[in-house]
Amino acid sequence: MRCGTHRNVTCETTVVHTHAGDGFTFPELVIVVLILGIITMMALPAMNDFFTEETLNAAADAVVAAIYYARSVAITTSADHGVVFSSESNSFRVMRALGTPSEESYVTVEHPAAKRDYVVSFDDGPIGQGVDLNSAQFGETSYVRFNNLGIPLETGFVLLKYGGKSRKIEVMATSCEISS
Repeated sequence: MRCGTHRNVTCETTVVHTHAGDGFTFPELVIVVLILGIITMMALPAMNDFFTEETLNAAADAVVAAIYYARSVAITTSADHGVVFSSESNSFRVMRALGTPSEESYVTVEHPAAKRDYVVSFDDGPIGQGVDLNSAQFGETSYVRFNNLGIPLETGFVLLKYGGKSRKIEVMATSCEISS
């Protein structure tokens, strides 16, 4: 049967349109790419600032963790422990003190998780790479030392710098508070 020859038969016709020109034109694509480029350029400074802050925060956290660890070990072992900072080698190490504070004799402590000497270098280590350990001052020395009660023998600070920003970590004797 053909359409239109009988009364009870209905015909449906499906029309399929094929357009070779469907899609975006070249000027539309150029505009989209330009808009994405502008948005990216606006976001880059904020992203750079974010990564600078995160790197500096990671380095400060590593210093604070080492200080807390030295304090904790001093209390649990009833022996003086501390953290020795070196701006020359841009690193620090957790140490067990030997003798009196005036002798300044130390032995490096093993890192509890890594099972190697507890030494952190900002020049080639995984934490805070590129951070400058600008200075550390605890009285007349560059190390903080805790007695068997966990009290620091000298108050002081560590100053870290990276990407034009700085972070100061302070150790207070009166409250045994460590702030950054």
